[in-house]
Amino acid sequence: RELLQEEGPFDLVLCSDCVYELVYSRSWLQLAEAIDVVCGQDTVVLISLQRRIREGPEYSTQPDDGIDAFLAKLESKSLTLEQLYAGKPPGAFDTMEVLRLRRDCC
Repeated sequence: RELLQEEGPFDLVLCSDCVYELVYSRSWLQLAEAIDVVCGQDTVVLISLQRRIREGPEYSTQPDDGIDAFLAKLESKSLTLEQLYAGKPPGAFDTMEVLRLRRDCC
């Protein structure tokens, strides 16, 4: 917060593969708070996410990846999400998503 007071909001924030509850637990809560703190009216946030949820009865007990809760938390902080990409890159098993976030104006 000191840096933010001295320099102002960030111009760009990049996050890549930072949300996966099975590995990182619920640390996405702190990540959402940090993004909210450094995000000003002109800040662009780019986030890439890997959806690791498997389908089928053998995966019925798989824990939630936390991504939907993370995105809902960001939206609750007056940040608008725009999906730039969602799909499986060639040769990939998991779905990838790329999102752009901006602070809601006015």
